[in-house]
Amino acid sequence: SFFCGEDFDDANSTCVFPCPDGRDSSCPVNQKCYAQTSCSITTPTPTPAPTGKIVDVGSFYCGKNFTDAATSCSLACPTGSSSECAELGPDYSCFGNTPCDDTSSYFCGTTWSHAASNCLFPCPSGQSSDCPE
Repeated sequence: SFFCGEDFDDANSTCVFPCPDGRDSSCPVNQKCYAQTSCSITTPTPTPAPTGKIVDVGSFYCGKNFTDAATSCSLACPTGSSSECAELGPDYSCFGNTPCDDTSSYFCGTTWSHAASNCLFPCPSGQSSDCPE
């Protein structure tokens, strides 16, 4: 399966950011998409977040890449089909495993990657104004 990381070993050991389309553009900044990792989207990551929450793999949203879909949560695509994203334009696809439906998974951070990996300050509203400066 395809996962993002700074290198293959990082992607294969952390299993945090899936990139099911196999594109580097689906990964956070400074990471690339690696194929044939031992990671699986249907199982929890090896090091779960402090809250013990597991992202709902049925949470499908449209975006230009996984990060865009997971942070904007602009349009749900519940069947998992990218055709449901057509109204947003040709650059949009459907991505699964987003935290969009689970507001208890929203956390504050300096970047999406920072918030997802640290889970220190809950942000149930999803609004930056609820986060400490």
